[in-house]
Amino acid sequence: MRRSSGFTLVELIVVIVIVLVLAGLIVPVLMRSRIKGLETKCMNNLRQLGTALMLYRDSNMRNGRELHPLRLTSLIPHYIPNADLLLCPMDTSYGTAGGKPPKAIDQFPELDEPGLSYMYEFSMAAECSWDWRNWLSLPTSGSFDAFIDLDGEASSKWGEVKAAQMRYGDKFLNPGYSAGNPASWSNLRGYPPTRFPVLRCFWHTADPDTTSPDAIFNLSYQGNVFRSGAKWEEQTLNVW
Repeated sequence: MRRSSGFTLVELIVVIVIVLVLAGLIVPVLMRSRIKGLETKCMNNLRQLGTALMLYRDSNMRNGRELHPLRLTSLIPHYIPNADLLLCPMDTSYGTAGGKPPKAIDQFPELDEPGLSYMYEFSMAAECSWDWRNWLSLPTSGSFDAFIDLDGEASSKWGEVKAAQMRYGDKFLNPGYSAGNPASWSNLRGYPPTRFPVLRCFWHTADPDTTSPDAIFNLSYQGNVFRSGAKWEEQTLNVW
């Protein structure tokens, strides 16, 4: 009798097992490659936005101080061609969840813009709800609001508060500072502009409040991209 040339059940099972093993090895590699590609695209977005922001600041000065866009969408169309750069490719909400995922602590809705994935720290569009008076180092015993004013309005905008933090630091950076002690003012130091974020992207981690030093993508004031945990000040001190 002639033997059938078809697969036996055992042979078929062996082939299926081999395919599953190979899939288990290949799929994670493909997923990591895909995520790496999305991360690279996000960093390229941030770098292009950094160039646009620097061009904007160079073109907008007041009393010798650089001004920032009212909102990030203000860069369209004169500094960036369209809104695509404002979306992180890993943002599954496509900008509808705002610049910081809803599960994050310290959510500041005044910084959110429709169609924007990034947290824009220098927004001049809304009064700052952050309790910055108990945090910032400011070399004055007078009105903090007047001291950090950039736009001639009484309310303190996010961009004004952040400019003061970058220039003079904060109590985290200057633990010996006291607003009532002028002798401590001379010891103030601000954050380096290469480690001070203008834009932040929280979409590359499942934990938006992570302490992992490489989870959050940041665009610095000088236009370079660096990574940090949610509290970027801690990593800045460690590498400074």
